[in-house]
Amino acid sequence: MELEAEQKRRMLEDGYVVVPGVVPRPLIEEALREINHRLGLGRTQTMDAYADSRDYWSDDTDAPAVMDLLQKSPLWELAEAFVGTGKLQKPASGQIALRFPSVNNSHGGPASHIDGFYSPNANKTISRFTMLVGVLLSDLPDKYMGNFTAYPGTHRQIAEFIKAKGTAPLRAGLAGKIDLPEGVQVTGKAGDVILCHYQLAHDKEQNLSHLIRYAAYWRLWHVDAEQRQPEGLTDIWMEWPTIAALAKNAPKTKKGK
Repeated sequence: MELEAEQKRRMLEDGYVVVPGVVPRPLIEEALREINHRLGLGRTQTMDAYADSRDYWSDDTDAPAVMDLLQKSPLWELAEAFVGTGKLQKPASGQIALRFPSVNNSHGGPASHIDGFYSPNANKTISRFTMLVGVLLSDLPDKYMGNFTAYPGTHRQIAEFIKAKGTAPLRAGLAGKIDLPEGVQVTGKAGDVILCHYQLAHDKEQNLSHLIRYAAYWRLWHVDAEQRQPEGLTDIWMEWPTIAALAKNAPKTKKGK
């Protein structure tokens, strides 16, 4: 798959890109059937370090209907276009992520984090991967519907912070360490996808609508990611040759912009 110039530029500058209409409707419907079946059985949710258990439901699964969203749609080829064909490990499972309606807005706004990095336990081991990929399984026409919230440019801010101060100050969270830009709540339709650099700060907003927000996510590893754990935190495009080539020729910008 050939990436558009704007998609590459957005990944370089913002650390994420949203691509509409990638996953076909029949695959979405089969995934929703699987998810709603689990809800009907009262399936116990997976513990999620970033979840508010009152209005968030997360479940890791290798169910074919969920995995097909990634593996039997153009999404896998799109992800490979950023890092190279055959350069991503096939994931063993995906994450079902539901955000239920809140009865009020008393929960406060999102708290930014990096998956596998932040923990209230400052001694937790950092587990860096390469790319976060998400699929919208329900329409999100407006903000505050449990939207995935991205903080553009923070992948570069965090890399510069780590170069200067190391990872230790960030292991208990980003609050007070990174000057975060305004979060962008991703809107779109079922079948749209989000691809993010691992190190992009992100979260999920409150759901003040009357609908459940349905989504599925995968954390993808480059085939060499485990051997590049420390280096990849500062050399953020070492596993992204397409973006590395663009970055090499890009004009210098102010940090965090």
